[in-house]
Amino acid sequence: MNKVFARNKLFLILITAVILSAGFFVQNTSALSAYPRLDSIAITTPATKLGYTVGDTLDLTGLVVTGTYTIDADGDKNTKVETITAENITGFDSSTPVTGKVLTITVDGITTNYTINVVVGLVGYVNPTPTGGGGGGYSAPVVKAGDANGDGKIDELDFSILMADWGKTGSGNADLNKDNVVDELDFSLLMANWGL
Repeated sequence: MNKVFARNKLFLILITAVILSAGFFVQNTSALSAYPRLDSIAITTPATKLGYTVGDTLDLTGLVVTGTYTIDADGDKNTKVETITAENITGFDSSTPVTGKVLTITVDGITTNYTINVVVGLVGYVNPTPTGGGGGGYSAPVVKAGDANGDGKIDELDFSILMADWGKTGSGNADLNKDNVVDELDFSLLMANWGL
């Protein structure tokens, strides 16, 4: 009987040791899998396009987002450039004009924000000019959104026209988005296309 008891006791000790070591291994594995841990993200280079015309699609060209990670239990940090796609962005809507539209970038539950402006583009006018070649084809010059004086450039002359009519309602060419008031939405349109 003592032999059976001793054998069972030894068996219980071995089982207990296996269970305890398995628990230790799981705990240590959990601790290891907690690193690297994303702590924050930051926009290190903004997107090239921050001014949109109604109907435009999201353009992330030039956007660089850097993540800061805790890499071990000592609190050591490391950074890496994150891959950002449209799936990481919420809040984009170019269906209506808006100034200061906040877009949120999310990576692994961590967020940062940036703002865009959405303006109404001018409807292009048609002044047909022959394309040549005898085919009777015509091309229509397109008025660029923000070109208040119609010279094909968006520059300080357009800015001067806009400033001269600032705050006025129903003000012809300076009302770039055609909402019957010359305001910050028109200014945003001008700035979004400056130099084109």
